[in-house]
Amino acid sequence: MEYMICERFHSLVLSYVFGQKFYVISYSKKIDNIILELGLCEDFLEFENLTDDTILNLNTFNTVNYDNLQNIKNTAQNQFKALDLFLGKC
Repeated sequence: MEYMICERFHSLVLSYVFGQKFYVISYSKKIDNIILELGLCEDFLEFENLTDDTILNLNTFNTVNYDNLQNIKNTAQNQFKALDLFLGKC
């Protein structure tokens, strides 16, 4: 699949990881926060603002920034470092 319209959190993550072109229809602040915090894309639509016209006129899909993806992967390697240290002391 080359293009993905992502409405759920995991569809966004998987599309980004696998390098698909994607467009996000956000249903919650959870997705908004991830998009903004990680800089995944600049253009997304909130579900409340969805209309027939916006779906029919979707022609600008986001692409993956591979430098950003690598940075996210590198950072993710350390996400449980503090927990590992804590559990190692138990």
